[in-house]
Amino acid sequence: MNNIDVQKDWRAVIPSLLWSWILAWIPSIIIAINIYLTKYELQSNGTLLHKSGVIRQRYTNIDLYRVKNASAEINLISGGKLILTNSDGSIQVLPYIKNADQIANVIRGLVNEQRKEQGVSLIEML
Repeated sequence: MNNIDVQKDWRAVIPSLLWSWILAWIPSIIIAINIYLTKYELQSNGTLLHKSGVIRQRYTNIDLYRVKNASAEINLISGGKLILTNSDGSIQVLPYIKNADQIANVIRGLVNEQRKEQGVSLIEML
C-alpha cells in the first residue's frame, strides 16, 4: 500500500481571520452612526433639545432656567461630555461634545440669562 502524506492547508485560516476582522468593526460602526445622529439644538424658547438614538430616536428638552449646575468631563479617549444638574436633583449627561469645558461655560451664561427672563433666582432653586 502507498503511503500518502496529507498536509494541512493553512490558507483556510484567512477567511476566518477576515470574518473576525469584519465582525470586530460592527460595534465601532454602530457607535460612529450614533455619534453622527446625536444632535444638540438651542431653541428660541430657552430650551436645549438633545436628539439621540440609532434605532429608537429619543428627544429630550432641557429647560435652561431649571439647570442648577453645568460641568464638563473630558476623557482623552472617549472625548467630552456635558453634565447638567437640574433644580430637582436629576442629572443629565450629554455625550460626544467637543470642547466640553468651553460649552459648559457658554451654557452657564445662557442659564443665567434664562433665569433672569423667567424671574427665577438660584436661592429659590435651593
